[in-house]
Amino acid sequence: MTTASKGASLRPSNFQTGGLLDNVNALVKSCRYCYYDYEGKGQRTFAAHLSLVTDDGKEHDQYYSAGAPESWQPSPDGREAVPLGNQQQINDNSNWAIAIKQLINAGFPEDKLESDCSIFEGLYAFWQRQEGPERVGLPRRRAANPTQATPGQPPQQERPQTILVPTKIHNLPWEAHKSPVLLTGSPVSVATASATPAGSPAPTLTSLATPATPTGDLRSRTTEFIRSQLFASGGSVAKAALARAVFSELPNDPDRNAITKMIFEPGFLESLAQDGIGLQGDQVVLTT
Repeated sequence: MTTASKGASLRPSNFQTGGLLDNVNALVKSCRYCYYDYEGKGQRTFAAHLSLVTDDGKEHDQYYSAGAPESWQPSPDGREAVPLGNQQQINDNSNWAIAIKQLINAGFPEDKLESDCSIFEGLYAFWQRQEGPERVGLPRRRAANPTQATPGQPPQQERPQTILVPTKIHNLPWEAHKSPVLLTGSPVSVATASATPAGSPAPTLTSLATPATPTGDLRSRTTEFIRSQLFASGGSVAKAALARAVFSELPNDPDRNAITKMIFEPGFLESLAQDGIGLQGDQVVLTT
Protein backbone atom coordinates (compact mmCIF):
# COMPACT_ATOMS: atom_id res chain seq x y z
CA MET A 1 0.00 0.00 0.00
CA THR A 2 1.40 3.32 -1.05
CA THR A 3 1.62 6.01 1.58
CA ALA A 4 -0.32 9.16 0.63
CA SER A 5 2.03 11.87 -0.57
CA LYS A 6 2.41 15.06 1.45
CA GLY A 7 4.23 16.93 -1.30
CA ALA A 8 2.95 19.91 -3.27
CA SER A 9 0.11 19.25 -5.69
CA LEU A 10 0.90 19.22 -9.41
CA ARG A 11 -2.64 20.24 -10.34
CA PRO A 12 -2.71 23.73 -11.95
CA SER A 13 -5.96 24.46 -10.09
CA ASN A 14 -4.03 24.20 -6.81
CA PHE A 15 -1.10 26.39 -7.83
CA GLN A 16 -0.55 29.52 -5.76
CA THR A 17 -0.38 32.85 -7.53
CA GLY A 18 3.20 34.11 -7.37
CA GLY A 19 4.98 37.36 -8.02
CA LEU A 20 3.93 40.93 -7.40
CA LEU A 21 0.76 42.39 -8.85
CA ASP A 22 1.47 44.85 -11.64
CA ASN A 23 -0.42 46.22 -14.66
CA VAL A 24 -3.79 44.78 -13.61
CA ASN A 25 -7.38 45.84 -13.22
CA ALA A 26 -8.54 45.22 -9.66
CA LEU A 27 -11.54 45.91 -7.45
CA VAL A 28 -11.07 46.91 -3.81
CA LYS A 29 -13.18 44.35 -1.94
CA SER A 30 -12.18 45.51 1.55
CA CYS A 31 -9.88 48.03 3.22
CA ARG A 32 -8.93 47.86 6.90
CA TYR A 33 -6.05 48.92 9.15
CA CYS A 34 -3.99 46.23 10.86
CA TYR A 35 -0.52 45.27 12.06
CA TYR A 36 1.66 43.45 9.54
CA ASP A 37 5.03 41.69 9.80
CA TYR A 38 5.58 40.82 6.11
CA GLU A 39 4.64 37.18 6.67
CA GLY A 40 7.21 36.91 9.44
CA LYS A 41 10.01 38.21 7.21
CA GLY A 42 10.19 41.81 8.39
CA GLN A 43 9.65 44.21 11.23
CA ARG A 44 6.09 44.67 12.47
CA THR A 45 4.42 47.77 11.09
CA PHE A 46 1.06 49.52 11.15
CA ALA A 47 -0.51 49.09 7.73
CA ALA A 48 -3.56 49.40 5.53
CA HIS A 49 -4.69 46.02 4.20
CA LEU A 50 -6.51 45.99 0.87
CA SER A 51 -8.16 42.88 -0.50
CA LEU A 52 -7.99 43.26 -4.28
CA VAL A 53 -9.99 41.15 -6.73
CA THR A 54 -8.54 40.98 -10.24
CA ASP A 55 -10.54 40.35 -13.39
CA ASP A 56 -9.76 36.63 -13.27
CA GLY A 57 -11.71 36.39 -10.00
CA LYS A 58 -8.62 35.88 -7.81
CA GLU A 59 -8.27 37.71 -4.51
CA HIS A 60 -4.94 39.28 -3.52
CA ASP A 61 -3.76 40.78 -0.23
CA GLN A 62 -2.00 44.11 -0.57
CA TYR A 63 -0.45 45.85 2.45
CA TYR A 64 0.70 49.48 2.65
CA SER A 65 2.88 50.54 5.55
CA ALA A 66 1.30 53.54 7.27
CA GLY A 67 3.40 54.14 10.38
CA ALA A 68 5.21 52.75 13.40
CA PRO A 69 3.23 50.22 15.48
CA GLU A 70 4.01 52.16 18.66
CA SER A 71 2.41 55.27 17.14
CA TRP A 72 -0.81 53.82 15.76
CA GLN A 73 -3.45 51.20 16.35
CA PRO A 74 -6.50 50.13 14.34
CA SER A 75 -9.93 51.14 15.61
CA PRO A 76 -12.05 48.17 16.80
CA ASP A 77 -13.64 47.83 13.36
CA GLY A 78 -10.33 48.47 11.54
CA ARG A 79 -11.72 51.42 9.62
CA GLU A 80 -9.69 54.18 11.29
CA ALA A 81 -6.08 54.79 12.30
CA VAL A 82 -6.06 55.73 15.99
CA PRO A 83 -2.97 57.68 17.20
CA LEU A 84 -1.19 56.45 20.32
CA GLY A 85 1.18 59.36 20.82
CA ASN A 86 2.00 62.83 19.59
CA GLN A 87 1.78 61.99 15.89
CA GLN A 88 -1.80 62.74 14.86
CA GLN A 89 -1.61 62.36 11.08
CA ILE A 90 -0.17 59.74 8.72
CA ASN A 91 3.33 60.53 7.44
CA ASP A 92 3.20 61.74 3.83
CA ASN A 93 6.26 59.62 2.99
CA SER A 94 4.59 56.32 3.98
CA ASN A 95 3.53 53.85 1.30
CA TRP A 96 -0.11 54.33 2.30
CA ALA A 97 0.11 58.10 1.89
CA ILE A 98 1.83 57.69 -1.50
CA ALA A 99 -0.91 55.32 -2.71
CA ILE A 100 -3.66 57.72 -1.57
CA LYS A 101 -1.99 60.72 -3.24
CA GLN A 102 -1.67 58.74 -6.47
CA LEU A 103 -5.34 57.78 -6.21
CA ILE A 104 -6.30 61.45 -5.90
CA ASN A 105 -4.08 62.27 -8.89
CA ALA A 106 -6.02 59.62 -10.82
CA GLY A 107 -9.30 61.40 -10.06
CA PHE A 108 -10.61 60.27 -6.65
CA PRO A 109 -12.33 63.33 -5.06
CA GLU A 110 -10.27 64.40 -2.04
CA ASP A 111 -13.27 66.05 -0.39
CA LYS A 112 -14.82 62.62 0.17
CA LEU A 113 -11.93 61.49 2.36
CA GLU A 114 -12.25 61.71 6.13
CA SER A 115 -10.79 59.04 8.44
CA ASP A 116 -12.74 55.92 7.42
CA CYS A 117 -10.60 53.88 5.01
CA SER A 118 -13.58 51.76 3.94
CA ILE A 119 -14.48 54.65 1.61
CA PHE A 120 -12.21 52.91 -0.93
CA GLU A 121 -14.25 49.70 -0.98
CA GLY A 122 -15.81 49.27 -4.39
CA LEU A 123 -13.11 51.20 -6.24
CA TYR A 124 -12.26 49.55 -9.57
CA ALA A 125 -9.03 50.76 -11.15
CA PHE A 126 -5.94 49.91 -13.17
CA TRP A 127 -2.96 49.31 -10.87
CA GLN A 128 0.75 49.65 -11.63
CA ARG A 129 3.98 49.56 -9.67
CA GLN A 130 6.05 52.68 -9.24
CA GLU A 131 9.43 53.07 -7.60
CA GLY A 132 9.22 53.98 -3.95
CA PRO A 133 11.05 56.93 -2.39
CA GLU A 134 14.52 56.72 -0.86
CA ARG A 135 14.21 56.54 2.91
CA VAL A 136 17.01 57.42 5.28
CA GLY A 137 18.23 54.33 7.14
CA LEU A 138 16.37 51.87 4.91
CA PRO A 139 18.51 50.08 2.31
CA ARG A 140 17.15 49.21 -1.08
CA ARG A 141 16.25 45.58 -1.66
CA ARG A 142 19.19 43.69 -3.05
CA ALA A 143 19.13 40.66 -5.30
CA ALA A 144 20.18 37.41 -3.66
CA ASN A 145 23.99 37.12 -3.37
CA PRO A 146 24.65 40.32 -5.36
CA THR A 147 28.42 39.80 -5.32
CA GLN A 148 28.21 36.33 -6.85
CA ALA A 149 27.93 36.52 -10.62
CA THR A 150 27.50 33.67 -13.08
CA PRO A 151 30.55 33.39 -15.39
CA GLY A 152 29.91 35.46 -18.49
CA GLN A 153 27.01 37.28 -16.85
CA PRO A 154 26.99 40.74 -15.22
CA PRO A 155 26.67 40.86 -11.40
CA GLN A 156 23.18 41.07 -9.97
CA GLN A 157 22.03 44.62 -9.29
CA GLU A 158 19.99 46.23 -6.56
CA ARG A 159 16.23 46.11 -7.10
CA PRO A 160 14.34 49.23 -6.12
CA GLN A 161 11.41 48.95 -3.74
CA THR A 162 8.14 49.44 -5.58
CA ILE A 163 4.62 50.43 -4.54
CA LEU A 164 1.43 49.22 -6.23
CA VAL A 165 -0.72 52.27 -6.96
CA PRO A 166 -3.91 52.98 -8.95
CA THR A 167 -3.12 54.98 -12.09
CA LYS A 168 -6.51 54.94 -13.83
CA ILE A 169 -9.95 54.80 -12.20
CA HIS A 170 -12.56 52.75 -14.06
CA ASN A 171 -15.27 53.53 -11.53
CA LEU A 172 -15.50 55.13 -8.11
CA PRO A 173 -17.04 53.19 -5.21
CA TRP A 174 -20.45 54.87 -5.52
CA GLU A 175 -20.69 54.39 -9.29
CA ALA A 176 -22.13 51.42 -11.18
CA HIS A 177 -19.50 48.69 -11.30
CA LYS A 178 -17.61 47.67 -14.41
CA SER A 179 -15.55 44.92 -12.80
CA PRO A 180 -16.14 41.61 -14.63
CA VAL A 181 -16.25 39.52 -11.45
CA LEU A 182 -19.30 37.48 -10.52
CA LEU A 183 -20.71 36.96 -7.04
CA THR A 184 -19.09 33.52 -7.04
CA GLY A 185 -15.70 35.03 -7.81
CA SER A 186 -15.65 33.40 -11.24
CA PRO A 187 -14.04 35.39 -14.06
CA VAL A 188 -16.11 36.54 -17.02
CA SER A 189 -15.17 38.46 -20.10
CA VAL A 190 -15.81 42.20 -20.20
CA ALA A 191 -18.25 41.69 -23.06
CA THR A 192 -20.20 39.11 -21.05
CA ALA A 193 -20.29 41.36 -18.01
CA SER A 194 -21.74 44.26 -19.99
CA ALA A 195 -24.39 42.19 -21.74
CA THR A 196 -26.03 39.90 -19.21
CA PRO A 197 -28.67 37.58 -20.75
CA ALA A 198 -32.29 38.32 -19.89
CA GLY A 199 -33.37 36.65 -16.68
CA SER A 200 -29.81 36.24 -15.42
CA PRO A 201 -28.51 38.03 -12.32
CA ALA A 202 -26.20 40.95 -13.03
CA PRO A 203 -22.53 40.31 -12.15
CA THR A 204 -21.84 41.84 -8.74
CA LEU A 205 -19.52 41.40 -5.78
CA THR A 206 -20.91 40.81 -2.30
CA SER A 207 -21.88 44.08 -0.52
CA LEU A 208 -20.43 46.24 -3.31
CA ALA A 209 -23.19 46.06 -5.90
CA THR A 210 -25.06 49.14 -7.08
CA PRO A 211 -28.60 48.41 -8.33
CA ALA A 212 -29.33 49.61 -11.87
CA THR A 213 -32.53 51.28 -10.63
CA PRO A 214 -32.52 52.45 -6.98
CA THR A 215 -35.44 51.12 -4.99
CA GLY A 216 -38.07 53.45 -3.50
CA ASP A 217 -38.14 57.24 -3.66
CA LEU A 218 -34.40 57.93 -3.74
CA ARG A 219 -34.67 61.69 -3.45
CA SER A 220 -36.95 61.44 -0.43
CA ARG A 221 -34.72 58.84 1.25
CA THR A 222 -31.60 60.92 0.65
CA THR A 223 -33.29 64.06 1.99
CA GLU A 224 -34.45 62.30 5.15
CA PHE A 225 -31.03 60.78 5.71
CA ILE A 226 -29.40 64.21 5.45
CA ARG A 227 -32.00 65.66 7.80
CA SER A 228 -31.33 62.94 10.39
CA GLN A 229 -27.59 63.64 10.23
CA LEU A 230 -28.18 67.36 10.66
CA PHE A 231 -30.37 66.85 13.74
CA ALA A 232 -27.78 64.49 15.22
CA SER A 233 -24.92 66.95 14.67
CA GLY A 234 -26.63 70.12 15.89
CA GLY A 235 -27.74 71.47 12.52
CA SER A 236 -24.48 71.49 10.54
CA VAL A 237 -22.38 68.76 8.92
CA ALA A 238 -19.62 68.73 6.29
CA LYS A 239 -20.74 67.47 2.88
CA ALA A 240 -17.85 64.98 2.77
CA ALA A 241 -18.88 63.65 6.20
CA LEU A 242 -22.31 62.78 4.85
CA ALA A 243 -20.78 60.24 2.46
CA ARG A 244 -18.88 58.67 5.32
CA ALA A 245 -22.10 58.49 7.35
CA VAL A 246 -23.90 56.71 4.51
CA PHE A 247 -21.22 53.99 4.41
CA SER A 248 -21.11 53.57 8.18
CA GLU A 249 -24.84 53.71 8.92
CA LEU A 250 -26.26 52.06 5.79
CA PRO A 251 -23.65 49.33 5.15
CA ASN A 252 -26.11 46.79 3.69
CA ASP A 253 -28.69 49.14 2.21
CA PRO A 254 -29.25 48.45 -1.52
CA ASP A 255 -29.49 52.21 -2.15
CA ARG A 256 -26.27 53.05 -0.25
CA ASN A 257 -24.13 53.90 -3.28
CA ALA A 258 -26.97 55.68 -5.07
CA ILE A 259 -27.63 57.87 -2.01
CA THR A 260 -23.94 58.78 -1.79
CA LYS A 261 -23.85 59.64 -5.47
CA MET A 262 -26.95 61.84 -5.17
CA ILE A 263 -25.43 63.83 -2.29
CA PHE A 264 -22.59 64.89 -4.61
CA GLU A 265 -24.70 65.53 -7.70
CA PRO A 266 -24.35 69.20 -8.77
CA GLY A 267 -27.32 71.23 -7.63
CA PHE A 268 -28.94 68.54 -5.45
CA LEU A 269 -28.14 70.06 -2.06
CA GLU A 270 -29.07 73.52 -3.33
CA SER A 271 -32.46 72.11 -4.38
CA LEU A 272 -33.25 71.21 -0.76
CA ALA A 273 -33.92 74.84 0.25
CA GLN A 274 -37.66 74.08 0.14
CA ASP A 275 -37.03 71.33 2.67
CA GLY A 276 -35.27 73.64 5.11
CA ILE A 277 -31.76 72.46 4.18
CA GLY A 278 -29.06 74.75 2.79
CA LEU A 279 -25.43 74.73 1.71
CA GLN A 280 -22.90 77.17 3.14
CA GLY A 281 -19.53 76.52 1.55
CA ASP A 282 -18.76 72.84 2.28
CA GLN A 283 -21.21 72.71 5.19
CA VAL A 284 -24.77 71.41 4.89
CA VAL A 285 -27.01 73.23 7.37
CA LEU A 286 -30.57 73.33 8.64
CA THR A 287 -32.21 76.61 7.69
CA THR A 288 -35.60 76.12 9.36
